[in-house]
Amino acid sequence: MESNPEKVILIVDDERDVLLLFQMLMKRKVKVCHVAANGTEALDIIRKVDHLDCVITDISMPDMDGFELKDKLDELIPDVPVVGVTGHSDEDIVEKMRKAGFQHIIGKPVDREKLNEILDVIAG
Repeated sequence: MESNPEKVILIVDDERDVLLLFQMLMKRKVKVCHVAANGTEALDIIRKVDHLDCVITDISMPDMDGFELKDKLDELIPDVPVVGVTGHSDEDIVEKMRKAGFQHIIGKPVDREKLNEILDVIAG
């Protein structure tokens, strides 16, 4: 993905290393990369920012999982694409994510090439 200084994204993951990886990958690709360690932090950020182009969220998190967060995102920012990230290879989880309306699904460990392809689509 080429640099797109207009894009603003939010990354949500309870694993610090994953957040750091995403931040590193996004550094030159988007204008702002917000990060949140859980769904509650993510909702706080969403309520404070004027604009988001994409939310990338882990599915398995304490307190509020990615499915619960997706439901809340659909209420607050229904037009913003949500990418789900999962460490589960179980096809049932992936199918549940599709049915929940995640626009894209990324497995863990994160495949940088696939992530870049998804970001290219989102950047339009």
